[in-house]
Parts: sequence; structure tokens; C-alpha cells
Amino acid sequence: MKHIQLIVIFTLLYLADKSQIVPSSCSAPDSIVKIYRKSADKFAVRRVNHIGNTYKDSVTINKQISYQYLKALLAVHNATTLSARDTVVAFRILLNSKIPFDLNSIQLSGDSSKAWVKNLKNEILPCGNVAVDNLISKYYLIKNPGFSYGYIFPSNLSLNFSFKTDSNCYINRLCDRFNALISQGVTGSAPNNAGMSPNYDILDSINPAFTELDYKLSWGDCIAGCLYSRYWKFRVYNDCSVEFKGSYGQALPFNPFAGLHENESNLQGITIYPNPSGGKVIVELSTLTEQVEKLELLNSLGQVVYVMKNAVGKVELDLSAYPKGIYFCRIQNIREQVTLKIIKD
Repeated sequence: MKHIQLIVIFTLLYLADKSQIVPSSCSAPDSIVKIYRKSADKFAVRRVNHIGNTYKDSVTINKQISYQYLKALLAVHNATTLSARDTVVAFRILLNSKIPFDLNSIQLSGDSSKAWVKNLKNEILPCGNVAVDNLISKYYLIKNPGFSYGYIFPSNLSLNFSFKTDSNCYINRLCDRFNALISQGVTGSAPNNAGMSPNYDILDSINPAFTELDYKLSWGDCIAGCLYSRYWKFRVYNDCSVEFKGSYGQALPFNPFAGLHENESNLQGITIYPNPSGGKVIVELSTLTEQVEKLELLNSLGQVVYVMKNAVGKVELDLSAYPKGIYFCRIQNIREQVTLKIIKD
């Protein structure tokens, strides 16, 4: 009953924020790319399992899918003009998200009565077991220092060894390769991540024209599965522009970051038509209750190509002199701004 009352208090909300599209970039310095690459690889592993892709049985990660996720993550990271982007960065949702599998570490358990297992103990490679040596060589496994006793291999005391791959791979499928050699006295297992926090996650989907990322923050008895969640939805188009689709879920009962807001816009009711257009388009501002201080037209590189101050009513933009492509109409009042996409065909 208490949980039901709490759910009533934090009624499910869908805050349909005005969609905002901003030009962004899918490239970044190596230090930033490194942060996002592992998450992109994890999304790729999770996706191929979900859709039954042939890569679900592969140790190698589908690089095409991973790269698409990497581009989307970098685009959101670079969309600094969206306050919703600042929100998900402030909560460190990406860095704290725990997708419960590992991409680098594997533990091998070998029958201690086998000579090749003793060679592994003494860090002698090749160890003498051809199948094991082939797997170690093929997937560039590097042995971590140390070993431990105590795990019971069928009927024999085993030695446990920790290995790391030199690049991300689907560890569960690599474990399958070693477990197929159980008759030769070896098994493989991935680290147990079952106890990791479920408070943060990023839900994902791929479409032909865009990738969507829903950044998720949960709270309330998360050991038992979390009672409440809030989401921030971003859509990243193939040209790396980013559209903030809105936030939804339960309202946050806490605000640990000074000045943090969820980008609920007062610039509601703006429409642009016809869109796409080969020439003139109308930006409809007549529904606004506040004055627009500045209206800007930007090209796909984020360069301002036209500016109008104190815009009111219906504003006509003539695109006939501009090349075909994607443009952005950025509209700003005293407190905030929204950006809408225009297609010149």
C-alpha cells in the first residue's frame, strides 16, 4: 500500500518538451572517444542479442553497429547548447551506467593435474594444450598476475587464472569457446557483475535515419528493482545533428546540482512550413506569449547565415539562394532558446 501511495504521489508524467534540434559533431579527441567506445561496444553486444543478429554467437563485436552507437554518444556529448544534455552529463548517467557484462576479462579454471595447467601457473606460453594456446593467441589474451586455489573443477582441485583481451570482445561467447574444451580440463567464466547498481542506464534503438538514446535515472528501493525512473530522450540523425525529444517518467524528487533544470520550454507552439522546402518557408511565431529576441538561421556546420532581431508573427525565410541540405532555425527569448530543423530540397 505504501508503494502504491508513493506511485500516486509521483504520478507518471510525460513532459512533451518542444523538440529541439541542434547541429553537433560525431568526432572528438581520443581521450573522449575512449570514454564512450566501451559503452558503444556494450550497446552493440546487447543489440545483436536482442535482434538475433548473427553476431550474437560471435566473439568479435559488430563494429558497424558499435560505430553507429559511438557516433550517437559523441553527438549528444557535443550538443552543449541543449540544457538536457547538461542534465544527463551532470548526473553522469553514461559513466555510472552498468550494463551487466564485461568486455575484457575472463577467468580460466584448469585441472591442476594437467601439465599444461602447471605451465600456465608458471606463465609458460605456449602452455602445451594446442586448443587453449590457439584461443589465447587468436584473441590476444594476456595473463594477469597471480592465481588462486579453491574452485573445484569436476573431481579435481583447479587453478584459476585471470586473463584480459587486448581489445573489447563478447566475453560470454569467448567463455563458450573455452567451455567447449571441458573434456580437456578447462572452463571459462566472465566476472560476476550481478551486484552492480541498476540506478543508471541508457536505452537504445537504431533506425535507418537516426539513433535514439534514452538516458535513464532510477531511484527508490533499487536493490529490489527501483520504483521510479526518469528518462531524457535524444535522437541523433545521420548528419550528427541532435534532437532533444523530451523528458518523461516520474518527476525528480531531488536536485543535487545547482541550477539543474529539465529544459521545459516556454517557446511552445512554433511551427515551420512548408518543410522540406525548395525556397521560402514560414516560421510561425504568432502563438507565443513572449517576445522573440533573436531568430537565427544556421547551416549544417553551425554557422549563422541569417539573423533577425525582435521577430514577431509570421517570419518568412527565403532559402532559394542557399545550397540544398539541412539548416537550423534557432529562436531565443530572454531565458532560453529552441532550435528547429529545416530541410532545403
